Amino acid sequence: MIKKICINDYFINIIGLKNVNCGNVNNLFDEIERLNDGYIYQILDANAIAGVEHLYFAAVNASKAFNQGLNISKRYSLEFLLYVSGQRQISKAIEMVGVKHDTKEIALVIFTQEEELSSKTITTISKIIGGIRDDNVLEIRNPTDVAKLYGLENNYDNITTLKRLLIERSALLITQF
Repeated sequence: MIKKICINDYFINIIGLKNVNCGNVNNLFDEIERLNDGYIYQILDANAIAGVEHLYFAAVNASKAFNQGLNISKRYSLEFLLYVSGQRQISKAIEMVGVKHDTKEIALVIFTQEEELSSKTITTISKIIGGIRDDNVLEIRNPTDVAKLYGLENNYDNITTLKRLLIERSALLITQF
């Protein structure tokens, strides 16, 4: 099931894919970029994601940052990546939540200003990436690994708390100067 969300002027679709073969990540991004027809996208390692809520609030915070002129990056897709990771440095954000050549499960997030384009773009990019749609990869399956990735291994007692901590970290990024 595709998760559709509307934030400000953007329709956002979020899907999970498993059994993907990212291969050469730069080539993958180049191929998707060549097809770009009015959309913004981000591909994330699903094992670094704490559910659709995590991605939703990162999108809300990235949108607010752009609307208020407080964005760190000039590109919305990178701003979103920063908010997902809770980092101010793009290289650290990519290292934490970005896809690598051996990534097998991803979160694909599409931002468009037209709802119809959003669904069409999900289909097109999914074909390029390959794999099988599975939204279950968006949920935390190994909370210990996710907590360790974000430096929270001793600060949570259940998955709900971990999700809330990551959403809070995302929200607080705008206050870190």
